[in-house]
Amino acid sequence: ITSIITIVEMIYIFISSVWWVGIASIIITIPLVFFNLRSAYIEMKQRWTMTKDIRKRYYFQSLFANKSSLQEIKIFNSKDYFINESEKLTQVINDDLKKNIGIVTKLKLLFSITLCIFTSIVILGSSQMILKNQLQLGTFVMLVESIALFINAEIMLSNNMSSIVRISEKVKLIFDFFELPEVVLKNKENATFSQLKTNKAIEFENVSFSYPGCDKEVLKNVSFSINKGEIISFVGINGSGKSTIIKLMCGLYKANSGTIKINGFNISDLSYEEIRKQLAIVFQDGECYQLSLRENIGIGDISQMNNDEKLKSVLSLAGVKDIFGLKNELNQNLGLIEEDAVDLSGGQWQKVLIARAFFSPANILVLDEPTSALDPIVECELYKTIYTSIANCNKTSILISHRLASCVFADRILVLKDGEIYERGSHNELLQLNGYYSEMFLKQQSWYK
Repeated sequence: ITSIITIVEMIYIFISSVWWVGIASIIITIPLVFFNLRSAYIEMKQRWTMTKDIRKRYYFQSLFANKSSLQEIKIFNSKDYFINESEKLTQVINDDLKKNIGIVTKLKLLFSITLCIFTSIVILGSSQMILKNQLQLGTFVMLVESIALFINAEIMLSNNMSSIVRISEKVKLIFDFFELPEVVLKNKENATFSQLKTNKAIEFENVSFSYPGCDKEVLKNVSFSINKGEIISFVGINGSGKSTIIKLMCGLYKANSGTIKINGFNISDLSYEEIRKQLAIVFQDGECYQLSLRENIGIGDISQMNNDEKLKSVLSLAGVKDIFGLKNELNQNLGLIEEDAVDLSGGQWQKVLIARAFFSPANILVLDEPTSALDPIVECELYKTIYTSIANCNKTSILISHRLASCVFADRILVLKDGEIYERGSHNELLQLNGYYSEMFLKQQSWYK
């Protein structure tokens, strides 16, 4: 606004002094503003279009800082391939930068040239008028000073309008985000879990689901209920829908149809915070934080992180003896960042993740392939420890595993096939049924004979 007021004042002075200067100043204002707005738009568009390539290049580069991927890179000697792919993207990004920077530079150069031409014409033209006694010297001095103010105001106006374009483009992305389908689950007014007395911890009623952008239904009209304190095992081949049930249970996705309840409350009436308070989950690819052992477990319940007795108790529940023999015990740094850090084996990390879940105050414990990094013998021993620990802590427990030996101790087994509950019952009941579960179990059993 200040720049516009200054420009209008200068144009008025120009018109009052030398009319054609005023007309020229009005005419050049339009292209000057256009040049800057156009350059600002190109810069913002470039930033948006380059994002995908920059992310992909960062991914290739990050492979060399990731322990598991770095091992494979060494084994398969794929270093040159990933470096070349990264360099190709760098070339694409640089070519795009050069192209757009070239256009922006030309626009800014046109801006400067236009101002120079305008200033030169005004000074030369008004000088000729002085020589012809058509303009007084005082008016000429005022005109030159006004040109300087006019140019500064034009530059300030163009820069400010360019900033407005950049900010508005960023704000547009935020509004685009706000226009996405709402997925935040709301708190039911004045609702708490203690208000509703039910023996059901989890209930699925005719739930169907397909992932965004995919027409195939991953779950088809699935119904089941899990009682409080019960130990349930989900089994099925890859893609049968086991992990999808957990994601829906956690509120990470919304079912296409049907109802999901936690402790009697419809999940759509609960906030993410309420859901998280009820569920403690161990994923097969859970996060191994480059922090101390205390912090790695204590994240399950940050308020109790300094409770050594509880920390050691959950480590014991997870089958850890002598705190892995770590020199600094609970305060031992883990990972690779700190100089005194110790990196645990895959199986040891898995036990830390399980201990973290036991440390959580949540009433429902979910173990999604928690022993994927362990050999069958160690896995069997750990599952015995887990089942005993679960029974002692009286938590509702849901276990997912592709190794069916882990199901022997479960109260009930839900067998998934093609997105449906195909069979259900205890281990012995399903074996006697001599169906799909029995076939899978006996086939796996034969591997170890």
